[in-house]
Amino acid sequence: MLERASAKSTGELHKTAHLALVAMLIYIFTMFRSPGEGPVPFTYSAEVFPLYHREVGMGWAVATCLFWASVLVMFLQLMLDTMGATGVFGFYAGTNIIALIMIFLWVPDTKQRTLEELDYIFAVPTRTHMRYQLTKALPWWFGRWALQRKNAVLELLYQFDHSTDQSRINAMIQADKKRADRRAENGSGSGVQFENNYKYTTSSTIQEKTS
Repeated sequence: MLERASAKSTGELHKTAHLALVAMLIYIFTMFRSPGEGPVPFTYSAEVFPLYHREVGMGWAVATCLFWASVLVMFLQLMLDTMGATGVFGFYAGTNIIALIMIFLWVPDTKQRTLEELDYIFAVPTRTHMRYQLTKALPWWFGRWALQRKNAVLELLYQFDHSTDQSRINAMIQADKKRADRRAENGSGSGVQFENNYKYTTSSTIQEKTS
């Protein structure tokens, strides 16, 4: 009788410890994912598409993300019944490792880049980016953080021409003039009016910049 009670209490203790460990790991995962990789797909998809179809691209990106999230929720109970809790969380860990490799190879870094620079970044072929990540970025990361070589220097993949504010304003003026000319050629009288108004606006803006 005492042995059965002791075995029962031991089993309940192991079950409680198992649930506590699982809950703690879920909490740690959520704590690091929420301010880290969690919102990245929504922020990244808002940057990667060109301006002329950014709304459509962002809509498809969000729809794809939420679709697979709903599939995960619907099949979670079936996965638990088939694979068990250990198998399900092991499957999640494996998919995270695969996602880490895919992100490292295929997703360019867009941190602190302007919209004009993003167009150049995503024009780089995927094979070129993969080769750079494997032959330049990975050895640099291993040497800098694993071997603690503080003098390690990462060779840059992108070379940008950082122009002045005045040159950027002039480029914007030329682009808007071309759009106004195209509107005028299409028979729209608003293009000429837009060009005249824009000349006054941009000239005053340039005077403020120079003063």
